[in-house]
Amino acid sequence: FFLVGAAVWMLTGRLFEALIFGALASATAPAATVDVLEEYRCKGVLTTTLLAVVGIDDGIALMIYGFAQPFSKMLYMPEAGITFWQSFLIPLTELGGSIIVGVVLGSAFAWGLKYFRLPGEKLSVTLAVVLVATGVSIQFHFSLILTNMIVGLVVGNLAMNQSRKLGEVVSGFTPPVYILFFALVGARLDISLLPTMGLLGIIYIVARGIGKIGGAWLGARIGGGPPVDRKYLGFGLFSQAGVAIGLAIAASNDFASAGPAGKEFGLLIINTITATTFVAQMVGPSLTRM
Repeated sequence: FFLVGAAVWMLTGRLFEALIFGALASATAPAATVDVLEEYRCKGVLTTTLLAVVGIDDGIALMIYGFAQPFSKMLYMPEAGITFWQSFLIPLTELGGSIIVGVVLGSAFAWGLKYFRLPGEKLSVTLAVVLVATGVSIQFHFSLILTNMIVGLVVGNLAMNQSRKLGEVVSGFTPPVYILFFALVGARLDISLLPTMGLLGIIYIVARGIGKIGGAWLGARIGGGPPVDRKYLGFGLFSQAGVAIGLAIAASNDFASAGPAGKEFGLLIINTITATTFVAQMVGPSLTRM
């Protein structure tokens, strides 16, 4: 967050832009990393640490974005009337609400799972819970990504055996959803804007890479982690996909209300994140494999 934010601020001179891109850079794609680890049946200290980090850093990225977004909006749209203290209270309300809704729905879901035995029943109830969590989040302006993540977190810890079976059922349903998601994101990509954001994209990728490697090294050093974590953990954190793109779409929608300039900034966010995601997904799995 700090490295990408500082790099973008030095490049553009726009603090609101730096805050948004810094927050988006914090996310890592767990699916790509986990796929590589499963393919090679990896086990050990580094694998355990890597799984823990990719599992938690998307949640942290959502929290960082939750605070960065109101600050950015305050700087970009002073006419919106968001005060300095409101920029603290708004994300606290949104994040707190997401956690409460996620814990309540996740607990109810975990308790009720034992009554659903057939794969079709499990899939139907899972989709129902996701839709309810999403609907409540939209209605009360909570983070719908974080809400659903908390639901999964609660179910995974309260009903471990059931959640494994649930994962097998859902994994057969999700590939078309992923394809549709990325197709819709690709439809928003404006190729004519790629030359204008070329340097921004390069700086974003370089600063994010340095931040992932340097941050992992520093965290392992402070936490007294083994040398293998300090040396190699950061190389497993390059992948970027769903959460970053989801937040980019949310940011684009937030700034679109600010008129043509805000809409143009929203397009810049989506174009930059989509293009850098393409690069990250090409490089990330190879670095994890290494």
